[in-house]
Amino acid sequence: MILTQPVTGLTNVPGTSGVHLQIPPSANVDVDSYPVLYTRAMKWLLSIQHVNGSKHHFEEIAAMVINGQVRFTSCGRMGDIIDSIIDARIDGSNIVLNITNNENYTLDVCFTRIQVFG
Repeated sequence: MILTQPVTGLTNVPGTSGVHLQIPPSANVDVDSYPVLYTRAMKWLLSIQHVNGSKHHFEEIAAMVINGQVRFTSCGRMGDIIDSIIDARIDGSNIVLNITNNENYTLDVCFTRIQVFG
């Protein structure tokens, strides 16, 4: 199952914060998108938890566009282990953050995006 969240409201909004969405089990969701034209590097602060509150996880994703590809790393992980896949990629002219939920529970995802202009 592939869900696509609307991202037009997030486009061109520096320091987007407080974005909240739910990802059902087995879903693959593009949670954020931002034009490469405006930035070459960004960071997402992610809070992911089961809807029932039984598990909670926090991590930072830092991404940079190098030679037309996104290179990213995860750091500052803390909390419970949640079975998910976090990915960053180029899609057209946007950097896209994608999360796949491999848990049997719906995940609540909140994030703040910080972009570096230049």
